[in-house]
Amino acid sequence: FSFSGSGSSSSAARPGSSSSSAARSGSSSGSSSSKWPVLMDTDGGREVHALQVSLSQAGFFCGDDEMRWWQFGSSTGDALKTFQACNGLPESGVSDERTWLKLLGPDAKPEDLEAIHGDESMYGDDMSAPHEGAVWLLGEQRWSRPVNGNSS
Repeated sequence: FSFSGSGSSSSAARPGSSSSSAARSGSSSGSSSSKWPVLMDTDGGREVHALQVSLSQAGFFCGDDEMRWWQFGSSTGDALKTFQACNGLPESGVSDERTWLKLLGPDAKPEDLEAIHGDESMYGDDMSAPHEGAVWLLGEQRWSRPVNGNSS
């Protein structure tokens, strides 16, 4: 599947960064040094979590599993496409600048994403982070960490 949208998005190449959902898109109406992250299926991390929390607060639930593991999968994609359709945006399933501004408001800035957090008791840990001993369980299609430092 390849995404070919019309608009002013840049190439989908992912620059080297600490998360797979690094900023990949065009200009923001705010600061020239900050860009809205372009998020899509298989991304993970804090920006995906902010997207999921924002969608959930707007009434578009992304699913417990994906929200718990901060992963962008089919449930998040479906919620995003539904949000986009309800708000007159192309149903791309890709969160771009237009989607963020519709979701967070016209005065929102990319820096605002840092303050968006879900229920810390359920979704507080970034399980998509490659550090801190997280491992991808291929058979279960999810991230996990050893309990109490034990890998067994």
